[in-house]
Amino acid sequence: MKPKRVVLVAAVIALVLTVVLIGAVAANVASSLATQQGTITNLHMSDSCDGPDTILFPTDTQTVCVVFDYSDMQGQEMRIAVTGPKFFVEAEHSSVIKSSGWITATWAEAYGEQYVKACGAVSPNATLTSTFMADAISMAYVKDIDGGIAEVQVDGGTPITVDMCAATATKAEMMIASGLSSELHTITVKALTETSSCGGSCVGVDRFWNEVILHDTTHSYTDGGTECIKLTNPRGGAIPAGEYVTTIYSGQYYPRNTQRWYVRPGWPGEITNLRMSISPDGPPSTEFMPGTRTVWAIFDYAGMEGNEVWIKVLGWYEDLVSQSVILHESGTQAISVTHPLMTGFPAKQYTTHILKDGFVDGVENWSVLRAVYLPLILKNH
Repeated sequence: MKPKRVVLVAAVIALVLTVVLIGAVAANVASSLATQQGTITNLHMSDSCDGPDTILFPTDTQTVCVVFDYSDMQGQEMRIAVTGPKFFVEAEHSSVIKSSGWITATWAEAYGEQYVKACGAVSPNATLTSTFMADAISMAYVKDIDGGIAEVQVDGGTPITVDMCAATATKAEMMIASGLSSELHTITVKALTETSSCGGSCVGVDRFWNEVILHDTTHSYTDGGTECIKLTNPRGGAIPAGEYVTTIYSGQYYPRNTQRWYVRPGWPGEITNLRMSISPDGPPSTEFMPGTRTVWAIFDYAGMEGNEVWIKVLGWYEDLVSQSVILHESGTQAISVTHPLMTGFPAKQYTTHILKDGFVDGVENWSVLRAVYLPLILKNH
């Protein structure tokens, strides 16, 4: 055997042995993790415990099921949380009732570039109130060098104190209350005369977030099986339109499985049959070859005369593409989606959203396959 060929064969054998050893180590690590933490697979949403996987649910949906398989849990506690859309009200809006002493301040980093501000030392116990209906409410506020201490209450319950002192203007957010009943609630913010560590007494309120929470409980699982959790609107009636996120946590705070899903808004007009393709008139596809730079989002529509819809492509961490189109009457629309990288879409999972008035009315998951690189073996001369 020629020397070059001997070296090549030895290198190939070493590579194979390395792959085998790495695979064995990985298998042991995976086995260890499975033993310690258990395994959850096949997390999906459906209209019933034995129904098909569903991402987009129709308007007036009353019940949605969280379904997943689990094994080797050994009594581990898992928190299953299903959070829904956030509805907001700006603090400067006229629906928010303010006592004297509140002014509207301008700051580029605030939502809408405005927030309201009152100083307890100047206007003692200045208050603002907002009425809402949601399962939870959080408050976005502004901390600053003149920041003071705010007292926040929901329905006159136990007050929460919020320190708004900071060396420079900073945006912050805090969950104020959750697990609220299906009725109207009132949040009250009061600027206290007491000063903070900054020596100030000013309170800056930016926005209230009213959040829908369909489920948030902890379950203990042992051995293996299939779990089906039925979700309903805690306030009664249909599940509100919007985006929802189902998250399974190890313990209370460590997310391990996530699934996004949506409920249609139910307004006039509808997007149907969204599919992805390699060409504007090509067949539907959910898998594309490595290096693909342009794909096409194709959908049918009806009753959308003059409506503007947005097409968004989401990767794992960010929105990659966002563009709009005006629809006329009814028909089929094909829109090209091009990745800004010359090398094309990186190999991973993607989701295409068609949004109407800010609500998802069409959604499709797809992926770009990974390239398989094999060692190039040159002929010996």
